[in-house]
Amino acid sequence: MRKKWWGTLLTILLCSMMLIGCSQTTNPDIAANQDATEEKKIDTTTMEKERKKYLEQQLMPPQFGGIVHCAAEQVEEKWEGNHGKWYGWVFCLELQEDGSEGAGVSLPVVLELKKIDGNVTITGHATPEDGSEYEQSFRRLFPESVREDLSQEKIDLDALEQEVKQQGATAP
Repeated sequence: MRKKWWGTLLTILLCSMMLIGCSQTTNPDIAANQDATEEKKIDTTTMEKERKKYLEQQLMPPQFGGIVHCAAEQVEEKWEGNHGKWYGWVFCLELQEDGSEGAGVSLPVVLELKKIDGNVTITGHATPEDGSEYEQSFRRLFPESVREDLSQEKIDLDALEQEVKQQGATAP
């Protein structure tokens, strides 16, 4: 009787270990994350161009008839399956034809990303609220892992501003 009980227990343990091992090797979320990571490495330049275009059109459209130029510093990008988030600091400035400056913005941004048919698309964005709601909305939007890196002391705002002004100087 005792041998039969141990045999049954051993069989159950072996079957459980095999099921756990199989479920871990075929987890679709892991495969999706690996695909997203590989695609990110392959098409970084295109993604940077799309991000710049999106920011210049959606985050800060022209206010005074000039051309908006943006520069961004990425802090982190996270993916869960086909959905991702880009966390970074963005500096945008509207430059007039005569070289004068129009509206501008410098703030932390979350970009919502989606992988569709092998391409990464920006589907939306979020920024902290102004004034007394800033800190609470900042904590809600940005995970703790990126908050310190998004402080104005860690972001090279002068470099972002210079990049934007150089874009304006070389624009047609």
